[in-house]
Amino acid sequence: MIQILLARHGEAAKGNSIVDPALTPLGHKQAIQLASSFSKNTYLKLVSSPKLRAQQTAKPLADKLGTSISLENRVSEIPSFIRTTPLLDTLTAE
Repeated sequence: MIQILLARHGEAAKGNSIVDPALTPLGHKQAIQLASSFSKNTYLKLVSSPKLRAQQTAKPLADKLGTSISLENRVSEIPSFIRTTPLLDTLTAE
C-alpha cells in the first residue's frame, strides 16, 4: 500500500508585490517542527512544489533524511493540479 503524506508550506511573507515569497522566521520554525514530526517515517520520495516557500519547508526534512527534493509543478497550485493527469500515477511509475 502506498502512503502519501501531504503538508502545506510554512508561513510565507505577505504582500501583493511578492510573486514567490520566502518563509518568515515563524515559517522556518514550522518547517523544522514538520521535519521533526515527519522524519519518524520512511519515505521513498520527497516531492515539493517549485515555489520557494514549499522548497524551504521541505528542506529541513530532506536534510534530516539525507535525501534530495524532487520538484513537481503539478503540486504548485491547486487549480493546475486539478487540471492535470493524476499525480499518483506519475509518482508511482518512477
